[in-house]
Amino acid sequence: MSGKKVWWLVIPMMLAIGAGATYAQQITIDNAIRNAAWGLSSNIDGNARVAVLAMQADSIRMSDYLINEMTVALTGLQGVQGFTVMARSQVNQVVGGLPFSPSDSIDNAMAQSIGRVLDAQFVVIGSFESIAGFFRFRAQVIEVETANVRGIHTADVQNDGIVAYFMGPGTPRPGAGTQVPIFAGEHLRVNWISGGIAFAGGGGFTGFGLNFHYERDFNDFFSLGVSGFYNFPVDFGVLANTRLFVGGSPFYFGLGLGFGMMRYWYSYWCSSCRTWHSYWVSNIGLLVTPSLGLRLGGRARGFFGSPYVSFPMVIGGRGFTFRAQPGVAFGGSW
Repeated sequence: MSGKKVWWLVIPMMLAIGAGATYAQQITIDNAIRNAAWGLSSNIDGNARVAVLAMQADSIRMSDYLINEMTVALTGLQGVQGFTVMARSQVNQVVGGLPFSPSDSIDNAMAQSIGRVLDAQFVVIGSFESIAGFFRFRAQVIEVETANVRGIHTADVQNDGIVAYFMGPGTPRPGAGTQVPIFAGEHLRVNWISGGIAFAGGGGFTGFGLNFHYERDFNDFFSLGVSGFYNFPVDFGVLANTRLFVGGSPFYFGLGLGFGMMRYWYSYWCSSCRTWHSYWVSNIGLLVTPSLGLRLGGRARGFFGSPYVSFPMVIGGRGFTFRAQPGVAFGGSW
């Protein structure tokens, strides 16, 4: 076989192998974010203040997801690298009034200007764009003082179910000239409403309970809401409560404060009549309710079948009455 014919066979094989290698290098969006955080962290000075500023994408929801996860990933590295990562709530509070959308592309000069407003020494920006069946994720860290790029990380991302969800319909990109408040994607998930069932026990009482809850997320870590419960036959409570999500995860710790009533079975020994006397006692007063739970389905998708346990306590004229209320909440968010 002549040399010319060999090359005509080898070249297509090399192209096919190269295409297969390129496809094999595509990774999940979460791995791409973690790898970028590791790569960029080495370019950030110790004791510096860092803000994740913007991630350009054709979906506001994807942009929001990238900023959230990059913030979480860098926060997990700050103890090792020595820098401090600003929480999204801090960034929102400072620059929320600026004509700036985190889903838009910003240049180094604009990143420098916003970084100065934030009093940050470094800012992280990036992009997420479609390329022939997959997506290219690029993140870079910019030094605010000089506006110089200190590091860049690029990864090819699989077009899997997670990407399809965040890039899917219902999240159109705002048109030119549209002014979107920072973290606009959070309007898709700032409210959630649920009902629940529980078995309540304590103070000689065990019964079946129901609860209702409405909540608004203020950021990925903190929410406020109102709730109420009724345990048959007569226990009830109405309270305002807050939930703190651990590291932006679906696990939360809650604490409520309000007004409630609980009944318990009271017995005492009558020495004069030499017999036990027992009766129901109602305790009415201040209601304090710690709770632990897991909101399934993710922060953006709502939830169904989320387990929780709450511990309502009434402090009133009859002293202290305590319940344990494990149960399952179900509902959705929008």
